[in-house]
Amino acid sequence: MNTSNLDVAVVLEYPGEEVEFSGSAELEPVDLGDERIHFDEPFTFTVKLTRVGDGIVVRGTATGRAGLRCGRCLDEFSYELAVDIDEVASLPITDTDADIKEGFKVEGGRLNLTPIVYQNAVVSIPMQPLCRERCSGLCQTCGKNLNAEPHVHDEAQVDERLAPLKEFFKNRDD
Repeated sequence: MNTSNLDVAVVLEYPGEEVEFSGSAELEPVDLGDERIHFDEPFTFTVKLTRVGDGIVVRGTATGRAGLRCGRCLDEFSYELAVDIDEVASLPITDTDADIKEGFKVEGGRLNLTPIVYQNAVVSIPMQPLCRERCSGLCQTCGKNLNAEPHVHDEAQVDERLAPLKEFFKNRDD
């Protein structure tokens, strides 16, 4: 259940007041380059909201799991994300301010935390995710996953098109 659309009336009424909220946010998949990242479960969050000037400061944490592909062995795995949140949601001051599309906004006395959690989760995804710290990756010779099938090849295989070059260097060393 998505509990990320918060009633922030108390925060709006008392500037400087700090109120804590907890809930969850279901995040949509995202395409990053050639990869489609999906989120395995709703993210849970705990945030403190504080009214400051023309906005609300949102500080807290969110945790959840993302389905990623390992940068070495190319296997899919579930990666736990722990996200720090430190954002400001703007309050529309005039009717023309309500048309502003940039940033996070308080609308109708409510603040939807899903976009805030989503943005912070996406930027926390590692550029080169690893399924485990000591992932062995793929064999450079045969392409097999070395985590599943550890092995070594007896002799370096040389592309037959490069055999004359190998002979050239072999004769040169003699």
